Amino acid sequence: GTVLLNDDQPVLRLMPDRSVTISGSPWSGKTGCYIDKCAVLETIFFMEQAEENSIRPLDGVDTFKRLLVATSLTGRDTVSFEAISNTVAEISGMIPGYVLKNRPDRDAAFLSYRAFAGSVSNHTP
Repeated sequence: GTVLLNDDQPVLRLMPDRSVTISGSPWSGKTGCYIDKCAVLETIFFMEQAEENSIRPLDGVDTFKRLLVATSLTGRDTVSFEAISNTVAEISGMIPGYVLKNRPDRDAAFLSYRAFAGSVSNHTP
């Protein structure tokens, strides 16, 4: 019951009602996976390949740091950087973030799902 909107650089948007949406973008990475659809963003996972599956919740500051590094166009000019970093800061304080260290297997998918559903609160799978 899932859909991959984007492979590499989705668009996050802070909406007037304070929800956050995620959309596919034409900057979709090597696979060319881009779907012109939008969904409400509820959880952010920063994925890292690892020998074992594990998950660790992030605080807002760590989520902000990771999101800012992954953001396009932040170094182009001061006005853009300020607007983007302010939006990233707001999103980081609203949306739970996790580091998901994972193997490319089914267990990693279930681990992320359990975190999304709220049943994972520590580092163990």
